[in-house]
This record gives sequence, C-alpha cells and structure tokens, in this order.
Amino acid sequence: MIAAQAFSFVVAGYESISSALSFFFYNLAKNPDVQDKVRAEVVKSTADNPDDVYDAIAGMKYMEAAINESLRLYPPAGGIIRVCREDAVLECGGRAMLECGHQVIVPIQGIHRDPNHFPHPLLFDPDRFKERTPRPGTFCPFGDGQRICIGQLNPILYRRCRRFKNYFTSTKQGATRVRFPKRSVLVESQSGL
Repeated sequence: MIAAQAFSFVVAGYESISSALSFFFYNLAKNPDVQDKVRAEVVKSTADNPDDVYDAIAGMKYMEAAINESLRLYPPAGGIIRVCREDAVLECGGRAMLECGHQVIVPIQGIHRDPNHFPHPLLFDPDRFKERTPRPGTFCPFGDGQRICIGQLNPILYRRCRRFKNYFTSTKQGATRVRFPKRSVLVESQSGL
C-alpha cells in the first residue's frame, strides 16, 4: 500500500507537472503570438511584484488561460478510471446500464476535444478561458471531485514559468503534429517535443 501511494506521488507530483510544462512550452513555440503575450505578462507581473511570488502569479491571467488551454489539449492523463458505487443508467447518444462495482473509463482528452464543449477543439486558443469558464465536467485535466489528482499544483507551473521571461522558444523544423504512443497511461509525445 505504501509503495502504491509513493508511486502515485511520483506520477502525480512529477510526471503530470513535467508533461504539462512540456506541452505548454510546445504550444507557445507553435504560437509565437501567444508566447509574446505570455512573456509580456510575466515580465510586467514580476516587475510589479518582484518579491511577492503569490501576487505576481495572481496577476498572470493570460498565462493562466494559456496553461488551461494547453491542459485542455494535452491533459496529463488521457482518461481516468472510476468504479461505480451504485447502479446507474447513462444516456449519452444511447443508453447504457452501469452496474455497481463496474469500472468506467472517463476519456478526459475526448471530453476536452469535443466540439460541443469547445468550438474548434484542435485550435490552441487561450482566449476561450479568458472569456468564459467551462461548464462543470467539461474541463478536468486532473480529474474531478474527491479523487482529483494531487498533481494539480498550478502554482508550481506558474513559478517555473516565471523564469520564462528570460527565454524564447521555437519548434523543431517540420514539427507539426504530436504523435502519441499507443500504450501509455499519461499523455506524452511519442518522439519528444
């Protein structure tokens, strides 16, 4: 039991943050206009609050939107497994009976890329998070409810991104599409970013 919990802390506390940061910088590299806005906000926010990390982070609304949009496109886990606690009927394009004790896979990446929830779902558009809050259950990169992933540590993402003001990034020549490994619990690039 202790080993399983330790493994969960490593995956949630390290892998999810590292995956989120990798895809975030990948998206910035693919979208230089967004990168410029994020960098300008980081420079301004850290100049306004040089000694107060919390206030600097709180002022980075566009970066928050860009991180959320990156997490929408590339959530750390493509899906989560839950166990039904009681019989239920699921009506979603059909009718399915879920029996108590059965496992259900919730396809997070599929939900995040559903055009009913996010118009133009493959487009990296941080403004969609500036203009509105997604409906509950439609944006859950770290899961949802009582069993939300402990890796949901956005302040860690922000602190690491504060260093971004000193760097510029670009994609490899010809890098146009991320390919995913067929058998992986985490959302990761098959050939790196």
